Amino acid sequence: MFILDAGNEVFTWIGSKASAGEKSKALHFAQDYLTANPDRPAWLPITRVLEGGENEVFLAHLDA
Repeated sequence: MFILDAGNEVFTWIGSKASAGEKSKALHFAQDYLTANPDRPAWLPITRVLEGGENEVFLAHLDA
């Protein structure tokens, strides 16, 4: 699992080998990330991405 801050959106990517705890807490981890970084607005959208279900927006930020 990892968090990707794309500027106007935060993604939480969950790999197929992630533990049940990681899967259930992924959004909470992303919220904690925003809280820990006061320069980032708390209202940013958080998108949960499962391995194999990555969309073009998410993939575009990995290629950048």
